[in-house]
This record gives sequence, structure tokens and C-alpha cells, in this order.
Amino acid sequence: MKIKSTAVVILAVCLGMGVSAQAAKGTKETKPAKRIPQLMREGGFKHNTASWTTVSTQTDDQGKAKTSEAKMWLSGDKYRMESKDEKGKVMAFLDDGKDVYMLNVSEKKAYLWGPSVEKMFGNVLNSDMVAESARQRKAAKKVGSESVEGKPCDIYAYKSTVSFMDNAVTSDVKEWVWAKENFPLKSKVNTPKHAMKIVFMTTEVPASESVSMVKDLALDKPVDDALFTLPAGVKVETLEMPAGMNANAGQDEGAAARAKTSKEKSGKGEAQSEEQQDGPPPAVKDMLKGLF
Repeated sequence: MKIKSTAVVILAVCLGMGVSAQAAKGTKETKPAKRIPQLMREGGFKHNTASWTTVSTQTDDQGKAKTSEAKMWLSGDKYRMESKDEKGKVMAFLDDGKDVYMLNVSEKKAYLWGPSVEKMFGNVLNSDMVAESARQRKAAKKVGSESVEGKPCDIYAYKSTVSFMDNAVTSDVKEWVWAKENFPLKSKVNTPKHAMKIVFMTTEVPASESVSMVKDLALDKPVDDALFTLPAGVKVETLEMPAGMNANAGQDEGAAARAKTSKEKSGKGEAQSEEQQDGPPPAVKDMLKGLF
């Protein structure tokens, strides 16, 4: 098993944004943050361009199901992931090869990752948690073979443990990997009922089964470069870690948020203004909710 799990990358993004988790403690050295295209190629993905749609259905232990859809585009060192929430709001995670943005397509708002967020993201990807998750996936056992959408796949099974903010949960995972391209076309994740502790709150999370399917996969086909460019007129705010949060260790020391810079982008130019905000913008949480 070579390709790194998209779920690990998604979790790393959430951690790096400092929204709901912290990076592993005891990081000795900050390395440059790896981007999703780099992670995919290090894992054996050999195509310069690609696009696909992932449809995921999560069903809890009461039989309540929720389906979401995400579209992905990859071109060289550029990447875009886009999704639509229940209200029809379109969100995107956009990496133009230089900068990374969280983009609210519907409202023309974007959050640019500042240096401290990039640093935090790099620490998370270099953390023991991510290394352990990769190790578990690499140790997956082949348990069978089956075709998915007419493509012969090998089925692998393994246990995946995710730990953050003193929480740990182990899920049973199965992946149907297209042997020819070493690309997972289907996955099934069974997660047991568990308690989630965040700050002073404890939430009971029901057991669930999540099934994801890849469709409309296109490899080495032209991808419109405009997909990796912010549309004209988008308002951009630079997102930084809150003051007092240690970007090296990812530990929140509980201080106020840093000032953020906002700028109005248009096709003809840019205007910049300074503004203070009390903590990370609430919209960031909404955008993450829509994406992940």
C-alpha cells in the first residue's frame, strides 16, 4: 500500500487550521509543509494531471445516512478540492502551487494561509500521529480482489488509529485499490461509538460506517488552469495562528487572535486594508464543515 490516505491529509488540514485539534507535542524541528500533490507523488501517484469525484455516505448506528460529494483536480504542483454543503454553498481548498486558500465560492471570500498556519501544517505532517497512520496503512493485508466500475482492484484491510487533543479512536478500514494505477477507488470505514473531548466539552459520537466511491476519474487529461486561480473580486483575508498558540508544538496557550490583513482582489488590481478580528473567523469553521 503506497498512496497516502486522503483522510490523513484532510485531518492534517483541520489540525493545521487550529480549528479543532493540536499538532503532536515535542516537535524538534520544523520542516517545510508538504502539499497534497507532493504527498500523492511520494506515495506512488505517477500522473501529472488528474480529476475525480468522491461520493461518501456515512451511516450511523441508528440508520441515519448522510451523503456528501467532493471534486478534486490536480495539475503539476497545483490542487483543488471542492464540495457543496446541504444549503448549496460551494467551498474549496485551493493550492495554486505557491499559496494555499480556503475559498467560499458562493460568497466570494477566501482565507490565505499565513506563515504561522503553514508552519503548523508542516509540524502536523511531520508529527508522530501522521507517521503512525501511514505505518498502519502500509501494513495493510490483502484480503481479496474485486472489480469496481469495471476496474480490477485488490482489497486491503487494516486498522487506523487517529489521536488528537487527548482523544483516540481506532477504525476498521477496507480499501479497493485499482491495481494498475495504485489508486483507491472505494473505501469502507467502520468507526465505533466513542467520546470526543474538546476543551471542556465531551460529546458522544455514535458508531458509523462510511463508504466512499470514486467516479469520473480522468488521468493525464487537460485540466483548466483557471481552477487554481482565485476569481476576480474575491475578498482575501490572511489567516494566522492566534497569538499565544505555539506554532512549533501546536499547543494553544489561550491568548487573543492575531491581527489579520484583508485585501480586495479584482481582475485589474488589488486594494489592501488592515483590520483586527477577535479570533479565527467563524466562516473558517463553516468552510471546513462544508469541505470535510
